[in-house]
Amino acid sequence: MCFLHHDQRSQERNILFEKGHLELSNNSSARSVKERIMGRKNWLSSSTFDGAQANAVALSLIYTAKLNHLDPEEYLRKVLTEITSIEIFDSERFRKFLPWNIT
Repeated sequence: MCFLHHDQRSQERNILFEKGHLELSNNSSARSVKERIMGRKNWLSSSTFDGAQANAVALSLIYTAKLNHLDPEEYLRKVLTEITSIEIFDSERFRKFLPWNIT
């Protein structure tokens, strides 16, 4: 019985070697989850609801910038610098600062 189990498992392991694109570790998935876990810890440690909401908005902007192939630090610097020149709140003016509209 033990030999039968060993034989089945070795066939499954051989697939890793036959298909070169399969990874032997889960490091890449662990790294992608780590950022979200750290964000969750930050939200939980916020002292107020408004603070947690501000953290969520900031991280949302950072992740959206990354998804649009922008450097998040440069993106936030540009937006925070240019947004100060807007005197009257107008949603259309703010739309140009969305990550997919940045040129």
